[in-house]
Amino acid sequence: MNTQPSKDEGADAIAMNTDPITKGLCIIQAKRTKNVVPFETVSALAGVVEHKRAAKGILVSTAEGAPAVGGVRALKPGHAR
Repeated sequence: MNTQPSKDEGADAIAMNTDPITKGLCIIQAKRTKNVVPFETVSALAGVVEHKRAAKGILVSTAEGAPAVGGVRALKPGHAR
């Protein structure tokens, strides 16, 4: 099942942590898929995190991550890729 484009700019949810130490914007993206999560999906989330200058991004999925996903997991906004 595919959902209609929602013009949500790549975020299914946006959370704000106000804790003085771990504060920042968090972009949350949810995907339902039977296969592995494509690298492009993770890369797109990293792009949204960078564009929004968020502290982090979280990808929630019903699938397992592809081997290449592990390298993207460590990305933080503003750090070299």
